[in-house]
Amino acid sequence: TMSMATMAVSTPTQHSGAKADVSRADVIRAFKGLNGDFDVGEVEGFVEKCIEICEAYRIPAGDLLNPVEAAMDHSQDPAPAVKHLDRMVKEWVKKAEKDPKNKGMRSAGKPKPPPFTSSTIEGVQSSFEKSYGVSMKAPEMATPVFATPKRARPETPDSRGPASRARVLPQTPGAATPATTLAETPETQKYANRTDKFKVQSSFNEALPAAPGAAHKDAPRVEISTVKDTPLREVDASGRTVNFRYMYEKVEHKFFGLRERLKALTDGIIVNHKLKERAEADGEEFALARVNQVSQERVWCCGRVCAEGDAASLNQSSVMIEGANGKRVKLDLSNVGEFAVFPGQVVVVHGNNTTGECITAREVFTDASLPMPRPPAGQIAAYNETEAYLGGAPLNIIVASGPFTGSGDLSYQPLDDLLAHVRETAPDVVILVGPFVDSRHKLLDPAQAGTPGCFSDPPDSLQVVRQVMREKVCAGLASCPGTACVIVPCTNDLHAKSVFPQPPFDETEVINANDEEGEVNVKVLKLYSNPCTFRINEVVVSVTGQDTIMALSAGEAARTQGGDRIARLASHLIRQRSMFPVFPAPEGSQLAFSRAAELELPMSPDILITPSQLMPFAKRAGEVLCVNPGRLVKGSTPGTFARLSIHPVVRHIRSGVSRKVTAPSPGTKMKLGVDSPAAAPDAGAGQATDSPSGGAASEGELPEVQPQQLSANFESAVAGAEGAAGQEPKADEAVKGDEEMKEAEAAAPAVVEEVKAPQAAAMEFSGEDKSAETLHRVLERTRVDIVRI
Repeated sequence: TMSMATMAVSTPTQHSGAKADVSRADVIRAFKGLNGDFDVGEVEGFVEKCIEICEAYRIPAGDLLNPVEAAMDHSQDPAPAVKHLDRMVKEWVKKAEKDPKNKGMRSAGKPKPPPFTSSTIEGVQSSFEKSYGVSMKAPEMATPVFATPKRARPETPDSRGPASRARVLPQTPGAATPATTLAETPETQKYANRTDKFKVQSSFNEALPAAPGAAHKDAPRVEISTVKDTPLREVDASGRTVNFRYMYEKVEHKFFGLRERLKALTDGIIVNHKLKERAEADGEEFALARVNQVSQERVWCCGRVCAEGDAASLNQSSVMIEGANGKRVKLDLSNVGEFAVFPGQVVVVHGNNTTGECITAREVFTDASLPMPRPPAGQIAAYNETEAYLGGAPLNIIVASGPFTGSGDLSYQPLDDLLAHVRETAPDVVILVGPFVDSRHKLLDPAQAGTPGCFSDPPDSLQVVRQVMREKVCAGLASCPGTACVIVPCTNDLHAKSVFPQPPFDETEVINANDEEGEVNVKVLKLYSNPCTFRINEVVVSVTGQDTIMALSAGEAARTQGGDRIARLASHLIRQRSMFPVFPAPEGSQLAFSRAAELELPMSPDILITPSQLMPFAKRAGEVLCVNPGRLVKGSTPGTFARLSIHPVVRHIRSGVSRKVTAPSPGTKMKLGVDSPAAAPDAGAGQATDSPSGGAASEGELPEVQPQQLSANFESAVAGAEGAAGQEPKADEAVKGDEEMKEAEAAAPAVVEEVKAPQAAAMEFSGEDKSAETLHRVLERTRVDIVRI
């Protein structure tokens, strides 16, 4: 059976001429053979209606056969009738009304032409050329701005085309060919004519100062390490190294995956909400019942939220819950004060189920979030205060999400402008999220080749990807050796596996190609998967290239007393421990549920980066900072990126220079895995260059640092980070009588552990170290600016 969309597309081709000369015999002849030689002449009014349509739209009678047959299939009616013609014309009119090119035709009393006809296209071409002086015919390939030289190959009878034909990243033809220059249209000039370049649109924690542009350094002052990543290649059960596998899913695998996720999140919800303690306080016995269990008393149930139909939208009256046994019952939320549910959400419900078919909920619990990272206090102090790392300066991060070029060209000018800004400001880290080369770009779509506004011969997409990565990203960062770059793909990226979760780009394929160009230095370039979780010093960052916020926005049903809706949507990812908690996944999500475990968060991150088509934002979701940098380009208009300034744990009022520490020589193995600079001439090993007691500074020491909110537990942590091998901080440096300070003092020696190099210093998470939790509040010490490109 044809769908409505198929019926709308199957429209006839409009023919030129003032009027179509169609007779009754032509109509009968055109419909001969329809449903067993059915004689349409016997249907009252059918032939006359066909003649009227043909004359109004100037089309032959034969062009009506397929649309009428589609309308018959849609209505399940075996015989043609006038109502089928009415439905067909109604679809044509509806399609034409949505087309802005036909605006005003209704008021003029003119019949609307059927969409997708040759006359329509010809009219648009002539109108476009008359208005803007630009032809929409397929432009010729122009000389590219840059071209990767290709290895010469001999011509053979089996070769595809001439050997000298290099399919490289093209540029939209320039001013030399004005008749085919799409770059001169008003749409493509929107980006070039922008006036608010690098203007801050909004800020989060704007009371904090933005990180100043750092001086260029020879090496990054940060360490980036993986917490959770999807490997491009993996080892199978037999020990062989195989490529990333997907698209082989069995129903039982999905079932077991959903059930295991339900069990894990239910345990987390019970612990986080202390449901057992709550039940005991109310004199109840806590035990989970089946969702379809009949009970006159209140029961506890766990399950997954779903709609009445998987394709149906979720609302308050259509919420259902599916239990671990696979049974589904209705979930009545009319007695719940506030709730926010979406398909795929795991919940624990407290309510009544008197019939076994409907649970009347009294309370709904959804928080299964994992603990926040709690690195040792000494590690935080080392990363923030030692000159081997930040030296007391803020951590500066830039985050941008593709597309990185306009929809009408392949010049990648927005990416060039972003990288020029990076070279000017020298941030510590740049996080780039795809798509880098969008598979939906019309100039790269082979199906669009030769169509109006597209190239007659699309370039080789692999060459485009390589050149964007090599000549754009790598070359653009070559003069910034102190800036580390993290690249995360998107499911719309060409030459990246179109599946979610998605492995990283293949470095050998897209960057270090096996050709004559030579290897590219990628020492500061990290290729991570989608999604991924990694650490920048002590800060844990989770990134996804999937528009999860949009999927949640489309599927959520909520009743709340005010609050920030976007922050609530972002909090679902944290509460459900997943970078994509929606199930079933919306169309186009490319979700491989056999690998859904790789979407799980290993911990609640400090910063969650979720690019979305929604307005860019920086929101607080519990203790997590959620950032949507926006798209760098939206069609042909300039977009936004995000700039994060993460200040040290304790802010100082400094006099002229940053805080420096003295320590043994770089060759000495340091506690906490921190190689510090060489010691000052007269400073003892492990002694700080500033004097908290206010004593005179010894020779070779820097000017004294005047603390603004310098707490004793922080000083104790710094002392532990700067201590020499085997030397522990002195207990008398802590403030007497303060229990929290004593905990920090006791914790400092506990985190002292000898390691071989800074890269081997793993951030340990201790549930007992409360001083580390006090020191490590990334949300409160981070300023986020949403900046216009």
